[in-house]
Amino acid sequence: MLYRFVWCLVKVVYGLMGRPRVEGHERIPATGPVILVSNHLSMADPPFLGGMVRRPVRFMAKEELFRVPLLGSLVRALGTFPVRRGAADRSALRQCLAWLEAGEVVGLFPEGTRSPDGRLQKLEQGIAYIALKSKAPVVPVAIQGTEKLLAPHAKFPRPARLLIRFGPPLAFPEFYGRKDTPDAREQVVSAIRDSIARLLDPPYRPAP
Repeated sequence: MLYRFVWCLVKVVYGLMGRPRVEGHERIPATGPVILVSNHLSMADPPFLGGMVRRPVRFMAKEELFRVPLLGSLVRALGTFPVRRGAADRSALRQCLAWLEAGEVVGLFPEGTRSPDGRLQKLEQGIAYIALKSKAPVVPVAIQGTEKLLAPHAKFPRPARLLIRFGPPLAFPEFYGRKDTPDAREQVVSAIRDSIARLLDPPYRPAP
């Protein structure tokens, strides 16, 4: 009930502030576990992504948010779980895998932090571990415009044109059930990053 209320509120707010364009939503599987993997431009990205998907989306969020009065309780009630940045947080990985095993949709921003220049950065290796361990389809996502909607250190959002694109789901059956190796993870990370990059307009793509 709370999630649906917040989802409707986000739809209204983003509709008024961002006039979002959504492309490829039909590529998100209607049932079963799904990993949504997106670029990261702004603190506005998680609610934007969650608000544009009809199924409930679970997110990882930096643990500092959970220490903020009221906000911490709200994000936890919405199914968001904390992660320690800069370290391999095994409890967060276990929670993520548990959600996927339960058939949920999990949203991840594997750059680890907001892009400093708007371009897609390198992805952390943890996304490969989650994808291979869960065997869930990975849907690449491209977000654009949120860095203008809510710029770093801005106290209030401002109107901006928003775009979100969903790419075809990715699977990696050639690696399922095999020994986890750095080479396998690197191939998976590269495939995911390349898929996101192809969805982005040129100003947001990785620097040459």
